[in-house]
Amino acid sequence: MREHRYYVYIVASKTGTLYIGMTNSLDRRMLQHKAGEIEGFASKYHCDRLVCCESFDDLHKAIGREKKLRARACPADLLNYPVISSRRNILAD
Repeated sequence: MREHRYYVYIVASKTGTLYIGMTNSLDRRMLQHKAGEIEGFASKYHCDRLVCCESFDDLHKAIGREKKLRARACPADLLNYPVISSRRNILAD
């Protein structure tokens, strides 16, 4: 049986604008952000640099985490969020 993974992630613009999202394919989603294919806030503010992410094996836990982060999406509140390693941030400039 195939194991499903879900990712809650934060991307930033060059100016520091943050976008919080969720996906089941982080690599695909980052390529979409880089290409500007994600319509709306992330595209408008050019949020395409992966800052950090968390993975979940349960969809409902991932949705809950995303909602919790968005509810308190002040940059100061996100300072303790687990930062990704530079190896994982292969699509960043």
